[in-house]
Amino acid sequence: MTLYPPAQGLYDPRYEHDACGVGFICQMKGIPSHQLVSDALMMLENMNHRGACGCEENSGDGAGLLVKMPDKFFRKEARRLGFNLPRLGEYAVGMVFLPQERSARLKCERTVERVVRDNNMVVLGWRDVPVDHNHVGPTPKKVEPVIRQVFVGMAETFYIKSDFDRRLYLVRQRTENIIEFGDFPQQAREMFYINAISANRIIYKGMLTATQLRYYYKDLQDPDFESSLAMVHSRFSTNTFPAWPLAHPFRYVAHNGEINTLRGNRNWMRARYGS
Repeated sequence: MTLYPPAQGLYDPRYEHDACGVGFICQMKGIPSHQLVSDALMMLENMNHRGACGCEENSGDGAGLLVKMPDKFFRKEARRLGFNLPRLGEYAVGMVFLPQERSARLKCERTVERVVRDNNMVVLGWRDVPVDHNHVGPTPKKVEPVIRQVFVGMAETFYIKSDFDRRLYLVRQRTENIIEFGDFPQQAREMFYINAISANRIIYKGMLTATQLRYYYKDLQDPDFESSLAMVHSRFSTNTFPAWPLAHPFRYVAHNGEINTLRGNRNWMRARYGS
């Protein structure tokens, strides 16, 4: 018994697959607006059929949004929290998944701060990312991280933008390695993850369905949350289990290439055959 019709014309059942949904939208003149963010989320929601869910309809494989740094929004939030931000491009924001257990979470945060200082930068402040727990299914809720944003500045040392980016990359890599391989609780090693730490972009994602993302992250509903471009992704996990860190977009990209793994491996083995 076969699930697909036989090969005919341009159709070949070998290329049948389930795939994620990916979308991109931008304002051609680079003018940021909240409307563009809302349009990107609507595009994501219209790709809900391209993502998968578990045995519960409200437990998704993952969905996410990448946007340019919403500078206006973060300045407003920084003032509310009691610190000031330098000029756009001279500060970075890290979107961090942290363990639920308080002592493990604080140990992770102190590690981030220490590595930032070791790279001659300064932590300007932390912010709790407001979320609505009603918009996450039972299975993802069991492993839901605490989500916080860390604001990093260049400190007194002046260096070129490319060096700032390089140091931010080192902070992320070094912190993740310390926590994964150091003397940290199991929950910290499993749940700590930096979505991105960047001076030009921010990522909101999670083990959510495409329709949940807008309502789970309250930031995305704020009129001051603006961007001139956005990339969205609705995940259909095929060769890995769903997880909060594995939701897309990743730090620069989103893709739907997981389904090519088996065929790709077979083709690589055929390429090794002797003639």
